[in-house]
Amino acid sequence: MFTCAKVVENLIMANGVVHDPDSGSLFVAPSSEQAVHEFAYTDNRRAPLTLKRTVPVQGLCDNLALHPHRPGVLAACHPQLLHFLLYSKGITHSHSQAYYIPSAKEGGEAEELLLVPGEVLSGLATAIMTEDGVLIGGTVHSRGLLRCHLGDEPQQAHETA
Repeated sequence: MFTCAKVVENLIMANGVVHDPDSGSLFVAPSSEQAVHEFAYTDNRRAPLTLKRTVPVQGLCDNLALHPHRPGVLAACHPQLLHFLLYSKGITHSHSQAYYIPSAKEGGEAEELLLVPGEVLSGLATAIMTEDGVLIGGTVHSRGLLRCHLGDEPQQAHETA
């Protein structure tokens, strides 16, 4: 059985959480902010986590995944809140967006990797990058997966079973 302690205050909708052991960081994407926070991770189970930095993005991020080749995380985001809210009600499409957020050790700002119109697949909610550099993303309401290759036009959505 787990025992728990609150180690970060004032995070609303901390939807994406990823531990990166190589950088000693815990990345958090609160879906209520246009930012990803990086905290120093410690083995002290009850100690509050210390904020290393906050990286601004132009969207509301949903989920995070470790980048397979670079120190940091991928963030799946919704670039326009109003479009996303309309999309969640089935009224319109919502763009799909993904960022690379480097670790504080690596330095630098958020790098937008993907911004595609929602006609292919709307509302990117999660994204991973495979070892061969393919970005694969899932969405909130649309059925399917988005598969993207660097330098290519966005691929057609592939229906799930």
